Amino acid sequence: MSLYEERMAVLSTGHLPHHEAQLVEQLLKEGDLTGMTRDEGWLLYVRRCSDRLPILTFILGFAAGQGCTWVLFDCDAEPSDEFELHDW
Repeated sequence: MSLYEERMAVLSTGHLPHHEAQLVEQLLKEGDLTGMTRDEGWLLYVRRCSDRLPILTFILGFAAGQGCTWVLFDCDAEPSDEFELHDW
């Protein structure tokens, strides 16, 4: 049996500035982002992002370039050295 696989990056929610993090849920509801809200953050599809979120757009593009289809932003995830960490 063969299973379909997709790769997922796991990043801290702190890699998004507060003003962008506040927009994520709204844009998910409006359909400008594809993914879901979790208690700990968000699971986002890398190929769709709003122009209103430049840092998120950069992170999702970077993840796509690494072969990822999804990015899990989790408040308990370890920060990555690849991206700035915002304190909020």
